[in-house]
Amino acid sequence: MASIILNWLKSIFTREKIGILFQKLFKNAAQQFAKEIFNSENQKKAYEFVKELHYNKELTNSEKAKVFNQKMAEWAFKCGRILATSVINCLREMAVNVLKDELLMAKEGE
Repeated sequence: MASIILNWLKSIFTREKIGILFQKLFKNAAQQFAKEIFNSENQKKAYEFVKELHYNKELTNSEKAKVFNQKMAEWAFKCGRILATSVINCLREMAVNVLKDELLMAKEGE
């Protein structure tokens, strides 16, 4: 997904239009985004937080998203990482989809 967006941005901002410095910035940003998304520790923690929040019936989905983002950012900071909001949102959405699939498969198996 990040590579698709990056390629689209590259097509809009060609070297002639923006110069090599911006091209390198876009490339580095996409690489950092992908690095954090594919980090197994980040994925594991995202899944744990999503699973924990799923069973909290006192919060709306919007509130759960805010709590997740806060928890994920705090956890990352304690680990010496700084995760961009876009990374946190992506990890949350991926974890939510995994949990939904697991719950659906468990329900179908009953």
